[in-house]
Amino acid sequence: MGRTATGSKRNRRRREGTDGESVPLSRDAVLASALDVINHEGVERLTIRRLAEALGVSPMAIYRHVTNKADLLDGALDLLMRDARVTAHDEADWIDWLCETFLRMRATLLAQSGALALIMSHASLGSQALGVMEEVLAKLSQRGIPPLAAARLFHHFMSYTLGSIAMLGPILQRDSELADPQERTRRIRASFELLSGSQFPQVTHHAAELAAAFRDEAFTSEIRRIAKAATPGEEHH
Repeated sequence: MGRTATGSKRNRRRREGTDGESVPLSRDAVLASALDVINHEGVERLTIRRLAEALGVSPMAIYRHVTNKADLLDGALDLLMRDARVTAHDEADWIDWLCETFLRMRATLLAQSGALALIMSHASLGSQALGVMEEVLAKLSQRGIPPLAAARLFHHFMSYTLGSIAMLGPILQRDSELADPQERTRRIRASFELLSGSQFPQVTHHAAELAAAFRDEAFTSEIRRIAKAATPGEEHH
C-alpha cells in the first residue's frame, strides 16, 4: 500500500508545474509510469485503470496516448531500451563492442525489477528492440559471418543475457546492498558455502567459482567466448 501511494503521489507531482497547474500528459510520461507500476507491483497488476489511478487521470486520458494494454507494454519496453542506449558506444574491436552492448543491456534490465517479467509476459519487437537487433546483426555481417550463423549468434547472446538476469535479478531485489559487485560475490559465495556439504557437495565445493560467475567480467568473458566460437582461427584481443 505504501509503495503504491508513494508512486501515485510522485507521478502526480511529475504532472504538476511549479505553480501547481496541470502539465499535459505525454506518451513518455504514461510509459514511464507504466514501468513504475510494473517495478513496484508486478506486470500482472498493470491495467489502464491502475495506470490512470497512479497518474491521477481518467482512463480516457491514457487512451489518448496508447491504444490498448498491448501497446502500453510494447511502449514501456521500448522506452526502457531507448533510454538505455545500449549500442551508443564505439569500441573499435567488434567483440569489445558486443561485450559492451550486452553488458549495458544486462545492467539496464537488472536495474528494473519488473523488466524480465515484462519481457517474459509480452514479447515485443518495438522499434528500439529491433534497432538493437539491427545493429548487432550489422556488426556480425561486417565480420563476414553468414546470415544463419549471425541469427544463431544473436539468439545465443540474448539467451545468455536473459538467463543471467533471471539468476541474478532475484538476488539483487532481496538486498539493495548487493549492487556492489564485491559484496555480492562475497555474499553469494558464503550462501553456497553454508549449505550442507553432505547434501550439496558439488555446490559447496564450487562455491567460489559459482559466485564469481555472477560478476560483470565473467559475463563479458562468456559473450566473448560465444563470439570467438563463431569465427575460429581469427585472432582477437
